[in-house]
Order: sequence, then structure tokens, then C-alpha cells
Amino acid sequence: MYGTKKVDLGEEGEFNVKKGALHHMLHIPTDQTIPASRLKSAEHSDNPLERKRAISAEGLKAMKK
Repeated sequence: MYGTKKVDLGEEGEFNVKKGALHHMLHIPTDQTIPASRLKSAEHSDNPLERKRAISAEGLKAMKK
């Protein structure tokens, strides 16, 4: 269902990202961006997988700059 992409962090290691999975968890269409307020609230979610994906998304967003 989701395409996986491996993110290489060099000496820090690497991890897999399921593209579109956080959009699906937050019920946001994949063609729209996730609002910053929804991303911040997802970082403090009770669901550990949603929390992990939101924190990763925040980090990946910072890497693109």
C-alpha cells in the first residue's frame, strides 16, 4: 500500500520511511501538506507509531532546507 524509501543519515545510520502513512493516520489526502498544528499535535499523540512518524516527518522537513 505504501512505498518504502530508505533514508541514509551517514554515520548516524539509516531508517525506512513509508511514504503517505502519516497522511493516512491523520486522515489528510496525500496531495495536501500536513499543517504544522496537526503535526505538532501528532508529535504528542498517545499512539507511539503516530508519534514516531510525526517526529520523523519534522526531522525530514528540516533536512530539506
